[in-house]
Amino acid sequence: MRSHYSHVKFSYISLLSNEAKIDYLQNKFLSFADTNFSFLDAGCGANSRLISNQRGKRFTGCDIDKISILKNKCVSNKVLCFLENLPFHPNSFHIISSYDVIEHIQYPERFISEADRVLKMGGTIFFIVPNLYSIYGLLAVTIPYKIKVLLLKVFGLETKNHVHYYRLNSSKKIARFLLDNNFVSVNVTFLNVLPSSRALRRFGLLYYKICGSKLFSKFSPSILVIAHKK
Repeated sequence: MRSHYSHVKFSYISLLSNEAKIDYLQNKFLSFADTNFSFLDAGCGANSRLISNQRGKRFTGCDIDKISILKNKCVSNKVLCFLENLPFHPNSFHIISSYDVIEHIQYPERFISEADRVLKMGGTIFFIVPNLYSIYGLLAVTIPYKIKVLLLKVFGLETKNHVHYYRLNSSKKIARFLLDNNFVSVNVTFLNVLPSSRALRRFGLLYYKICGSKLFSKFSPSILVIAHKK
């Protein structure tokens, strides 16, 4: 492991809504995207949020959920597969993104290795993950599944039947793994976002204010990671 994370840049930003978060991520993504870039949305589901404003271009999306991927109108090339075994040739893509997907993968290190294989030299991996060390992440891994589903329904939040592993959802673990596996210039941004749920508004506002300070920014709900392949 490279000492002192000399090739990692940490930063943080506070955003007032999920809509503001999407706008920020789309603009950030486009700053890395050339007009003729080849792009893979890994775990695209029914909506590729990073490119929802870029329809008409030929993008590739892959997912294990056939029903969801067929609904996706943002990608023209739809591939059904496991992310730990991407069915693409080496050096196929300029950019690979993944939005709130890695926490659902049982062996996320295999996915990163596969992303390395199919990325072109100098290509970019761009992914967003829930932060394991936020209060939301810690609750997600400690509360029994059935109770968690019940609480999500009470607070009016998403209740999709997804398994969560959270095996690569801390900033330093992600950065260390990327640096040890053919990636350089790792940028980690802590995303402090105010919850949209009314039921969580009061608590969420307090937590938002706490994570808004640099001292506690590492406990923000989400992490954006951008890294470039050697």
